[in-house]
Amino acid sequence: MWYRIAADLVVAVHLPFICFVVGGAFLAWRWPKIIWVQLPVMVYGALIEFIGFTVPAHAAGEPPAPPRGRGRVPRRVHRPLPGRA
Repeated sequence: MWYRIAADLVVAVHLPFICFVVGGAFLAWRWPKIIWVQLPVMVYGALIEFIGFTVPAHAAGEPPAPPRGRGRVPRRVHRPLPGRA
């Protein structure tokens, strides 16, 4: 039972944080004082997305799965077309 409560708490905190990372610039445009909260959040979000910075949820749970093969593209995409070498 407490797993369900913990999962709901994680979603209740994580979803607004992601929304603030993405849409916080619009809030900062409306209320300029919030820029000092939004800038570090935006930098943290960019580090996670573009550089692969560690997400705390991954550090607490099991590690993320290692990449398989050539990445996320299915193998059928990498096969050459018929009649082409």
